[in-house]
Amino acid sequence: MLLLALAMASSAHAQSQTCALRFNTQEELNNYLGSGTRCSTAQSIFIRGYNRNADGTPDGGVTDVSGLLHITAVTGDVIIQKNLLASLAGLNDIGTVGGVVHIQSGVGTFDDFPFLVSAGGVAFSGTSFTEIRGFGLLSSAGEVYISQNSALRSVNAFNNLRTLTSRLTITNNPLLDRISTFGALTAAADIQVQSNPQLQAIVGFNALRSLGSVNITVNDALRTISGFNGGLVATGQVGIMENPVLETLSGFDNSDVSLVNISRNPRLKEIANFNNSRFGVSIAITYNAGLEQITGFRSMAAPPRDLSISQNVLLDSISGFTGATAPTNLAIDDNPALRTLTQGLTFTTYSTLNYLYLRNNSSLTGCNVPWLCQHLVRGGGANISGNATGCSEAAIRQACTTLAARPVATKRPAPFPNPTDDMLQLPVRGAYRVSDLAGRVLLHGTGFQVSLAELPTGLYLVHTGADFQDRFRIVKR
Repeated sequence: MLLLALAMASSAHAQSQTCALRFNTQEELNNYLGSGTRCSTAQSIFIRGYNRNADGTPDGGVTDVSGLLHITAVTGDVIIQKNLLASLAGLNDIGTVGGVVHIQSGVGTFDDFPFLVSAGGVAFSGTSFTEIRGFGLLSSAGEVYISQNSALRSVNAFNNLRTLTSRLTITNNPLLDRISTFGALTAAADIQVQSNPQLQAIVGFNALRSLGSVNITVNDALRTISGFNGGLVATGQVGIMENPVLETLSGFDNSDVSLVNISRNPRLKEIANFNNSRFGVSIAITYNAGLEQITGFRSMAAPPRDLSISQNVLLDSISGFTGATAPTNLAIDDNPALRTLTQGLTFTTYSTLNYLYLRNNSSLTGCNVPWLCQHLVRGGGANISGNATGCSEAAIRQACTTLAARPVATKRPAPFPNPTDDMLQLPVRGAYRVSDLAGRVLLHGTGFQVSLAELPTGLYLVHTGADFQDRFRIVKR
């Protein structure tokens, strides 16, 4: 019995070893087929396609894999040095690969693995393919890695890929000029698109919902980024950095993003996207030498903790950044063309604003804005320096005092006391409304007194009289 058991174990071991398939030559593949062994599930596959010798004759590498159609699954890796091998159709029946499908060399168009449904990963590196197609049924993978493919111009594969448990990496492909695939992708841990010097456009990704981070960096010809409009939730960074000719940035609306970093894109003139979105840790818009306008980030469902707008030498207008609550920390520094803050940064409440940095904006004079008054009146932290005349902390405080003390177009005595800590006395009994300086009604009623106890420190308008035509500026301390 012991001998029988040992014999059975030896046979099983031999079969297991046989299914780790390695074919350096056509002769090795033919010998495998001639042995009668048929591994429907292989442990791994290695194929070296043929090349030609100096005299033009084949070098003995694999020329025909059509006899491998019996393989339907691979538990480990599939490594293919395709070289001049014309077809991989013999691998068409493989439906699952537990490891990585790694294509290491080849020329022309790659269009294989039409029925592969899942894989631990797919990698193309060091090839001379001009186009990647195929993988039409692949729906899930660990990662997709496309790097250092010297002749690659386009990727038109992976159109059914929905889930990547790890990273999508597209880097160092010197001729790649467009990425328009991955339209079905809903989830990925990370996306990295970097150092593709001829890449001109990234479009799509509108089905993407769940993401760790996406970084699009150092693509020398990239002019357009659009897409990512599917309600993206990114727990890490959306980084768009060091793309020297990037002109158009759209998409990323209706997103939930932890960090946004848009920096060192010298031809980017306007940022109009990231609307109706939520933010977590930070937004940084820095060192964009050609940036003139920020009109996006409107209707923010939740602000970032930190918002930094700095070192954008041509920025003259910020009309974006609106929503319910202001960021915790706001820094607007070293934007020498910025002239006013009267157009954007409009929030329902600024009570969440803890600290303001407003420094070295040498043309900035338009600082007499209600939210700045509110922040300083309630004792919020601030570092305001190096701006144009009229935009120092002292000048802003003086303007706020003048605004608060001057009644607005009224024929009746003013409410008192002003400033007030809580109860405001009206000169006559009647209907009243209390609004913020953006016109939103916060309190209303009828009587001689108005309690402002529930309102945060700031500057408000009290409306009284017929049709609420009498208005008074009141400071709540």
